[in-house]
This record gives sequence, structure tokens and C-alpha cells, in this order.
Amino acid sequence: MKDSVNDFLLGTIQPNLRLMHNLDALEELCRFIQAHGQVEPLRLWFDNGSFRIVDGEKQWRACCKLGMTTVQAVIVEMTFKQTIPPRAEGGKGPRGQSHTAI
Repeated sequence: MKDSVNDFLLGTIQPNLRLMHNLDALEELCRFIQAHGQVEPLRLWFDNGSFRIVDGEKQWRACCKLGMTTVQAVIVEMTFKQTIPPRAEGGKGPRGQSHTAI
């Protein structure tokens, strides 16, 4: 399953509770996904029997809000330390997306 894009049920994916996103940006992403579909897969980490989001949290939230049931994702192998986002206010995620660690 590693390095290949697969469909995952949204309910099987655990959000990254350490991040908060701008609601306006979430609405904008919802409109984009409605118009173009999911363009890039989420990056997930398998931890203790659960899939956790490493990258693509806002996209996951937008798909949930749109009532989608599945999302495309790829499993990545990482250590726990590698999954921790930048601590600085306004840090950037792996794809350069702004978010705030809480």
C-alpha cells in the first residue's frame, strides 16, 4: 500500500488535532474540490491501528464538509517525531500550506 494512491473511507482517517485552519481558506478549498475534484492525495501515517493525517488536513476537512465518503491518499513511513508540524506561529506544512500549531 505504501507509495501508491488508494481510496480510503473518510471515517477511517483520524484528523491531526494539533492544527487549526482558516475557515475562509476551508470554504475556498471546498469550492475548488467541487469544481475540480481532489487533485492531490492526502499523506497518511499508520499509527496504532489508525490512519493519521500527515499532510492534507484541510483537504480532508473540506471533503468531510462536502459529504464525500472517500478520499485518495498515500501511506508514508515516518517516525512520530517527523509527524510533528513546525511549532512557530504561522508555520508551513510539507506542501507549503499555512497552519498554526496548537
